[in-house]
This record gives sequence, structure tokens and C-alpha cells, in this order.
Amino acid sequence: VITNDVKEKMEQIISYIQENYSQGLRREDLAEISGFNVNYFSSLFNEYTGSKINDYINNLRIQKSCDLLKTESRQVIDIAFSVGFESLTTFNRFFKRIKGCTPKEYRKKSIIQ
Repeated sequence: VITNDVKEKMEQIISYIQENYSQGLRREDLAEISGFNVNYFSSLFNEYTGSKINDYINNLRIQKSCDLLKTESRQVIDIAFSVGFESLTTFNRFFKRIKGCTPKEYRKKSIIQ
């Protein structure tokens, strides 16, 4: 059940994630910040956002990387690391899953349009 107290804590956690998405965020740390047990926190987060914690973080990272791919000429690997991915392979896999194309294809389409 999402009470006002839980809602407030979830908003604080979401703000924390948005400010620190490029860091190594672990659900255990986020649960500790919220004051909830890890499994309960995961359940509440999923109920509140409609996403699992890691999915939420990875979606945010991909969203931020899209902005960078459109506006910066840095190499894809540098952008991947700057948004918090630890490997180019993982970044490419998540990017393609979420956006339906590779980061290079996305950049090329963004420049053309």
C-alpha cells in the first residue's frame, strides 16, 4: 500500500537516482537510504514506478545517453561510461533493447532529422 509516507520516500529515492544515475547504484543502498528492508523496498518501488529498480535506472541512463548522442561528438564508449554503464557491450545491449537500434544508428538518425 502506497501511503503518503511511502510516496514521499519514493520521491526522495527517485530524486536521488536522477542525481546519481551515473554512479554504481545498488538496490541495497537505495533500500538503506529509504529505511526499508531490501525486498520490501523493491516491491514498493515496483508498485510506485511500475518498473524494477535496475530497469528504472537503466532506462534513465539510456534516456540521458540519447541526449548526449544528439548533442555531443564524444565516442559512444565515453558516453556509455559517463551515464554509468561499466562496459560498452552492456550499454549496447540495453540501448538496443530499449531504443530498437544501436547507439551509432540512433546518432546517425538524430543527425539526419
